[in-house]
Amino acid sequence: MKNDGQDFLEKLADSTPETFEERFELWSNRLDLGRWFSRNESILLYEAALRAVLCNVALNGTDPNATGHPDAERFRRSREIDFLEARDILFASPGWQALPLGEQSRLANAFLAVRVMEHKFRW
Repeated sequence: MKNDGQDFLEKLADSTPETFEERFELWSNRLDLGRWFSRNESILLYEAALRAVLCNVALNGTDPNATGHPDAERFRRSREIDFLEARDILFASPGWQALPLGEQSRLANAFLAVRVMEHKFRW
């Protein structure tokens, strides 16, 4: 029997190809997310993962709003704060807390990785 988390992921499967939603659904299925999370926790992970992507884009300069503008640093900072807040809400959820540490690590690596590309560092 499917739970509401699996229903949420199936709805994402109907997304337009080559979108964040499609990639999220593919990775969610590979990691068997529906087995671990309710609909609410799946949505929390989805929101945090989307904000991680937006944060990566802003930090690494691939977002036109994040470069060459007087408020570029404020924009990047805003994206980072949005991600951190969404991540913290996910981490506080009962479903995340119930996950074994190995599963938490796998999901965090798959969905919540924010990295600054090396060429962005100023030496």
